Amino acid sequence: MMADGDKSAFAAALAELALLKRAELTQASYAAWWRAMRFDWTIAEFRRACEHLAKSRDFFPNPYHFERLRATACGTAASMWTAVLANLRRGEYRNGITIGGRTDRVIAAMGGYAALGLARSDELHFRERRFSEIWDELAEAESSRDALPEIAESRRSLGRNAGLVAVAELLDHGHRK
Repeated sequence: MMADGDKSAFAAALAELALLKRAELTQASYAAWWRAMRFDWTIAEFRRACEHLAKSRDFFPNPYHFERLRATACGTAASMWTAVLANLRRGEYRNGITIGGRTDRVIAAMGGYAALGLARSDELHFRERRFSEIWDELAEAESSRDALPEIAESRRSLGRNAGLVAVAELLDHGHRK
């Protein structure tokens, strides 16, 4: 998270990136960038990301590109699938050793490590594709929940309440017959 004192360093890093990409920034665009980035990035992370994007993109990025950069820095579906295959080959999952994090949640959605370990090798490319699909779905869901926790919580509350209402209605209708 950037503090108010980081605002000038943030503006300087963004201005340098804009200069390299021949983009023009207005006061309004600086303010929009600040609102979009300040709570999720430190000034050091932002500067490093600017340096990387300056070298790796031929256009001026937007906050979405910074978030994609962060997501790939945390591991991609392809790199995690390679780790899963190594775990399966070594049989580590049998001793309770797993990859952890999102990877374990994806594997659980696919039936678990043991089920995946039983898959025939000629089926693994289908499993890899499914792993990647679930990975992307979970990444999007986690990103949205992290960015909008109050909406995610209200949805969970609505879901719980809707379930209780449905049960109550079923019970009530059962007594009327």
